[in-house]
Amino acid sequence: SFGRDEMVNVLKLIGQQKGEIDDARFVELLETKVFDCQNRFTYLHTKDGSEPDRWEWAHWEGAPMYYDLSMFKDGTFAIRHYPGCAHIEENNYMYELGYEGWHEMGVWHYDAENDMLYTSEDMLYAAKVLYFDGECAVVEGYVYPMWRYKEDNVYNITSRMELYHFTFANGKDSWLDGFDITYEEYEELIKQME
Repeated sequence: SFGRDEMVNVLKLIGQQKGEIDDARFVELLETKVFDCQNRFTYLHTKDGSEPDRWEWAHWEGAPMYYDLSMFKDGTFAIRHYPGCAHIEENNYMYELGYEGWHEMGVWHYDAENDMLYTSEDMLYAAKVLYFDGECAVVEGYVYPMWRYKEDNVYNITSRMELYHFTFANGKDSWLDGFDITYEEYEELIKQME
């Protein structure tokens, strides 16, 4: 089925983990590289039982289903956001000004004792590192801002679990180029266009 091979490959990686996670190396790579999401799998559950529980590959057309994160040593991280395709004129105007989008900031910390990566202040976004080899990592849980199916929302679907495959990409120093403003600043510049 759709995404099956990708998930099998990620599960094979988990099976190859030998011994403890190298926590110091993991944090070093988080702070010096871009945490680059390659794959995301979501375990979906319908509240009314209308569909069987299932794993779904988050690789859909349209809205971005996964994000890359740039973690900093001060415990903050940045996420890049691209504008939607509905406002071509505004997007072209912003692109001419040198902006591809905007960024959002968050907070993170890593609990080495439990191999847990937290990407929200309230610690609801928590993911356990299941595999790490210095080149990629597989984590299970939730990574901000990718989890959408919260229990207290209007969706019939909830997510019991998510599985992510990350690599560590170069280019951190220039990663925010073209995204170095906030959403509010982006909107303010568009208003000036009018």
